Amino acid sequence: MTKNNVIEEAKQQVNILQSANIISEITSPLLDLITYAESLETEWISVEKDLPHNHTDVLVYAYNYSRDNGIPRIIESPYYNDRFEVYDTDNVFNITHWMPLPQEPKK
Repeated sequence: MTKNNVIEEAKQQVNILQSANIISEITSPLLDLITYAESLETEWISVEKDLPHNHTDVLVYAYNYSRDNGIPRIIESPYYNDRFEVYDTDNVFNITHWMPLPQEPKK
């Protein structure tokens, strides 16, 4: 079984628990494990293929034609209420990909 298969299986189990209204004390640690497993990936994930879990901070690959002439930027963004929150009040970014934040450096 590959890492991606394990992640998908874990997501399915969380969905089953959530649909049965199982309390978040059980599902929250599972979501944390899924996010950790996804953070081990080094490739960008297309927003058309998958989206992060709600209440998760991620890196986004985004561009803004009006401000940056379409030059892409990598921005840290929380994903809340089923949307990315890019804090730049004057600009709208087109987000094409995302990835989990890397692990903190080891001391």
